Amino acid sequence: MLLRARSTLWLSLWVVSVLGGGSVSFAAAGESSPPPPPTRRSPAPRAQQPSGRMVGRYLCAQGWTDLVLELRSTGANSVEAVFDFHFAPTSVRGRYSMRGTRGASGQLELVPVAWIARPENYVMVGMRGRIGADGVFRGRIQHPSCGEFVVAPSSG
Repeated sequence: MLLRARSTLWLSLWVVSVLGGGSVSFAAAGESSPPPPPTRRSPAPRAQQPSGRMVGRYLCAQGWTDLVLELRSTGANSVEAVFDFHFAPTSVRGRYSMRGTRGASGQLELVPVAWIARPENYVMVGMRGRIGADGVFRGRIQHPSCGEFVVAPSSG
């Protein structure tokens, strides 16, 4: 029986290490504990409907850049947007349209469509992130030389 227990333990550890599983807990030999009660997940908070003006900033090669994102819901899971940026140190401004899809729990992915006002030496970038229950959209700019972004609803 001890050999069987060791084999089962070794197999369990191998599965956890190969599959990248989470934590492993052990009971002392001879102990028998009841299985844990089933866990109930509370429903995820309802995601905000992406619509309206959002203001914030994003990080790319040029540095932190001001961003105004105008979102408009065009269907159950589809969104149109205008990405309007201003890099204050050089006074560069640009603007382009985007299209995207949103998931049930606030995920939102926006891809560039067309320039409205294109500054020299800039490229359009996509966005992927999540709109939280507070309405704040956070995530990453989809370009190798870029990083995070955060925009929040604005009334003005």
